[in-house]
Parts: sequence; C-alpha cells; structure tokens
Amino acid sequence: MDESYGILAEIIVKTLRPYLGKKEVLNLSAIFESDYQKSDGTLKTELITNENLESLSKVPEFQQILFESNLKLSDAEYYLKLAIKQNKKLKDIIQSELKDNY
Repeated sequence: MDESYGILAEIIVKTLRPYLGKKEVLNLSAIFESDYQKSDGTLKTELITNENLESLSKVPEFQQILFESNLKLSDAEYYLKLAIKQNKKLKDIIQSELKDNY
C-alpha cells in the first residue's frame, strides 16, 4: 500500500499541482485566508471553480493526469481496505486470546 500511496502522492505533488498552477486555475487567495478550513479538515472554499474544472476536463493532458491518479487511488484504496480487514482479524484474534487467558 505504501508504494501505491507514494506514487499517488508523487503524481499529485509533481504532476497535478504544477499542471494546475501552469494553467492558472487555482484560487490561491483562498489558501491564504485565515479561516479556509472547516473543523473536519475539509475546505470552506473552492480551490478550483467548477467552470475551470469543466474546461480542464476537456483537455487530453489533464484527462491523462486524472486517469493515472485514479489508477493509483484505486490501488491505494484496495490495499487500505485489505489492511483494515487484516487489522480487524488481528484484533479479533488478540481479543480472543486475551479472553481465553484471563
């Protein structure tokens, strides 16, 4: 999972963000607002407007970036779900062992 997540993070940091910056579609002023995040960590404001995102969605280069991101995100999601499942099994085994020994 670390490899999939690492590759996804690399795509975001080294490919997607510079591409969006080059296209000048990011709402950078939103980031510099002192209160741009909600208490749950999500953003209160749009970093990219729907209009900009819609126009970018028609550009083949952007479509390719999204395609690659989606592949790696799917991999990361699969391995995360697998890790959660394995952790649950381990937790159940530990709880059973503790119950049996006490």
